[in-house]
Amino acid sequence: MKENTKDFLKKCGVAALVLVCFILSIKGIEALIEHISRPQKFTCTDYYYESKVYTEEYKRVSHSDWNLPEGAEDVTTNYEFREWKDIFDHYEYVTTSGEVVTDYEPEYYVEKRPVYKKEAVFDTKYYYYLWEWTPAATVTNTAHDKEIVYANVEETDSYRITGTNVTYYIAGYMNNRPENVKVYTTKDLDFYNDAMPDINYSVKVSFFGDLSRVLEDEIITAQASEG
Repeated sequence: MKENTKDFLKKCGVAALVLVCFILSIKGIEALIEHISRPQKFTCTDYYYESKVYTEEYKRVSHSDWNLPEGAEDVTTNYEFREWKDIFDHYEYVTTSGEVVTDYEPEYYVEKRPVYKKEAVFDTKYYYYLWEWTPAATVTNTAHDKEIVYANVEETDSYRITGTNVTYYIAGYMNNRPENVKVYTTKDLDFYNDAMPDINYSVKVSFFGDLSRVLEDEIITAQASEG
């Protein structure tokens, strides 16, 4: 009886602990959301961007396969293992019990089952080269500037640009704490273009750490809702 009581108390303790952790996690998420949604004073110390140019190069690439594609060059072959295959070997006879008959005696019958063995399958494998476009260098340019400039990449018959990307960064500190300078990414292009060192801004930080400026009318609306 005592052991049952101890087990019950243990289970109650574990359940209570799980419930407390769940409540704390909800409170933590609520606090995080409130912190993210609340405007903060931000002092800018620097800004810069990183632009990227993605490229591909047309070149010969080595391949191997069990089938030879069109356009393959410098083809060589090798006879080698490809897979294991189930091959019929023999039958075995297994005695099993079936449905119970009217006189309550089990009914037995003999079942004929095939037995397979593993057999190695060998085949011709092709080794060859194909001309194809493959990812090449990502050319990066970083500058402390508002005007975005991409690295100069000259395209040729065997070298091409496949895409570009820009990431904007703003460095600074929150709430008059210059010892805590951090670098934030921002998708707010207007904020990036306006950002200047030693100027204060009202900002929000998203769940993913992106910085965005809070406009004056948003601050007034937030203050009114709090009041």
